[in-house]
Amino acid sequence: GKTRKQQGKLTIGYGIKRKSLDFDKDLSNGLKNKLQLIEGEISAGNNNYQLLSELKQVLEKMVNINLISLKDAKTHFRQFISI
Repeated sequence: GKTRKQQGKLTIGYGIKRKSLDFDKDLSNGLKNKLQLIEGEISAGNNNYQLLSELKQVLEKMVNINLISLKDAKTHFRQFISI
């Protein structure tokens, strides 16, 4: 069988993994919310350079954590540049 110390490591390892999953979920939800806010501003006619830059940064972060593909991010960005 496993020693008490080995069982403790497994529990700690599981806890770290679980915390990581929660962080990823929080990050993805935060990025989605920020994306919606920026899109709303741009759709309302506020399409200044700063907002377009923020939109690009959020989309890049979403690509980096595999929420969306690079192709989808580029398509989405182009859609808002033309507004």
